[in-house]
Amino acid sequence: MGYCPNCCYSDGATAAYCPRCGQRIPQQPGAAPVGAYSPQHAAAGNTVSHNAPPDTHLAKAIFATVMCCIPFGIVAIVQASSVNSKFQSGDIAGAWEASRQANNWGNWSIWTGAAVGVVYIGIMIIGAVADS
Repeated sequence: MGYCPNCCYSDGATAAYCPRCGQRIPQQPGAAPVGAYSPQHAAAGNTVSHNAPPDTHLAKAIFATVMCCIPFGIVAIVQASSVNSKFQSGDIAGAWEASRQANNWGNWSIWTGAAVGVVYIGIMIIGAVADS
């Protein structure tokens, strides 16, 4: 397979599309057009371009920090903040990894906050029933 021209990912397989970012992997170096994308990404309305940095997920990270779980949200903000700097320094694979991590930590923060909220509401209901 070589490596993905977009995110530099390589797993040694002979895939037509990168499993990480969806970029078409050329059979010979330089054969794929820049900005190619897989049918799965196209169906989701996403395109992957070598010239554009990945999404930082900063808005999700800030929301998750303020509204849900502060520790996980802070990690999400740190990861989101490093996406553009890594991309600008030429570390494209690192930028994609930081974007993925920011998204994951933001999701974990939101789900943790929701779970704590559900447990809190359950405890309040049990307390109200016990008092009556």
